[in-house]
Amino acid sequence: IGTEGTIDLGEWTDEDKAHAVPASASHNILIEDCDLHDVVHQQGNGIVTQPCVFNVTIRRCRVWNNGKYGIAFKGSGNFKVDRCAVWGNRETSMYCRGFGGDSGAARPPAPNDFLITNSIFIAPADQSGGSALNWRENCSIAAYNCTIVGLRNTIYKQSGGYAWLLGNDHAIPCVAALRNCIVVGLNNAPAVRFYTPNGLAYPINVRYEAGTNLFY
Repeated sequence: IGTEGTIDLGEWTDEDKAHAVPASASHNILIEDCDLHDVVHQQGNGIVTQPCVFNVTIRRCRVWNNGKYGIAFKGSGNFKVDRCAVWGNRETSMYCRGFGGDSGAARPPAPNDFLITNSIFIAPADQSGGSALNWRENCSIAAYNCTIVGLRNTIYKQSGGYAWLLGNDHAIPCVAALRNCIVVGLNNAPAVRFYTPNGLAYPINVRYEAGTNLFY
């Protein structure tokens, strides 16, 4: 039990030198056949990992109706999500992030990689921020045989509910590869939304690879 979620795999304090070292904290972790739901304490995530964590697998889990993120994986290498269902969370359902960015004291950018298979992620119509799947900075994602749905509806006057969201700049080259996926934006949600805080007309250091997908 952690401070940011039902499961919180933590790391070093900001003052520790290892705070800036990728893959220096908890690792080789398997979580399977769990239900994580209705978390309201502190930040209210179903499960969260911190950036120095690596080698994590979550399998056959259901994560829903949490006060912030459903699955929030920040890390520095080899994250796997298989046969999971994540829906109805207050902000993002599946949050993917690498090493670096604005998490605590300054860190150099380093890559994280995700393999996401046979899973479903749904963002509710009244989601306060984020999306069904949020591709954050400094990570690459391979998503195969997944369903990603955003139910955004502007009548709720919230900023979330998108299906696939890219909302932060990547400091290093990163790739998102989608195969045999369904990505759907209903009501007022596009299937894919790009947001670039640097003000450019296009995101930097990112590449999409796709095949045999349905975008609607």
